[in-house]
Amino acid sequence: MRPCLRTLVFLLAFTLLAFAGEIRTFNCTNTQCNFKAKVFCGSGDAVTKVSGYCTRCGKMVTATFPNKDSKGFGPNPVARVWDSATGKTLDVFGCPDCKRPFAPVEGMKHCPKCRGKTIAEGVPGLWD
Repeated sequence: MRPCLRTLVFLLAFTLLAFAGEIRTFNCTNTQCNFKAKVFCGSGDAVTKVSGYCTRCGKMVTATFPNKDSKGFGPNPVARVWDSATGKTLDVFGCPDCKRPFAPVEGMKHCPKCRGKTIAEGVPGLWD
């Protein structure tokens, strides 16, 4: 039993190291809205993905940047803004479709489409 448990712990740790990014799914529980979103967080081996809601396009978008961590570069924000609600400085990125700015999203409580507090989060996944 002990060797099997050690192997399981090793494989679990290896799997978590192999996948660096996380995928989160959100859907609106309002039956008239039916908003669904897939949000990418973090970096993989080759790229870094940043997801957010573009108000001009009216949908969730994902910007992809080459992973240049070894050279000290990363995703280049088009601007930085201060969020008075949290006191944090947020990086703002350009929408890949319309080039307008969007703020990255890691978690949601309100639906960006109907503006209600009707968002439910699905089971998170991993990407590489």
